[in-house]
Amino acid sequence: MIIFYEKRLEIFIRQQKSHKLFPYFVFSFVFAISPFVATAQEKGEWFFESAVRLTGDAEMYFIGPSWNAGAGRSVGKKLTMSTSYTYFSCSRALPGMPKEKYKTNTLDLILNFNFLSLFKDRQGWYAGGGVAWQSRYEIFFINNTYLSESKDYFTSAYNVGYRFPVIIKGKPRSLSIDIKATGAYREKTSIEILTQVMMGVRLRY
Repeated sequence: MIIFYEKRLEIFIRQQKSHKLFPYFVFSFVFAISPFVATAQEKGEWFFESAVRLTGDAEMYFIGPSWNAGAGRSVGKKLTMSTSYTYFSCSRALPGMPKEKYKTNTLDLILNFNFLSLFKDRQGWYAGGGVAWQSRYEIFFINNTYLSESKDYFTSAYNVGYRFPVIIKGKPRSLSIDIKATGAYREKTSIEILTQVMMGVRLRY
């Protein structure tokens, strides 16, 4: 019986290690292809993107800026597939209370539909969705005690926005008013419909 549980524990540890390593492989891929974007963009296929968004957690208790970088490729005239990494860290202290902290690292893979042509119209609405991996770390104060909690999980990702053309150093680029969200995530006694909501500007090179 002891040997059985030891084997189960060994399998569980291996699964956790592979689960935590997976996002870093995706993250490495995103930045590995970024040097090739400048030349590939001329064909209208590959792109690199960066974004700054105002971000909040599920309860909108922690609100602050998040930073995003990623890359992707156009699929036909109206579809784009992209993967990106988002970093969000925020701390807050209520009057007379210790400081609490919330931090997430998010990797997403999203397929967007552009309602107007990517190459002819160069502006218009887009919307889509996909999957995301999120690592969350929280420090909070409850019942006169400091507690910390970390979670790693897969969830859904959503994206909607409006893009319009801009000229940077004589080359056409795409600037967007962009909204992203992730969720849902199920707790033991509750469920978060959206784990994180982000709104800001995105620039594609």
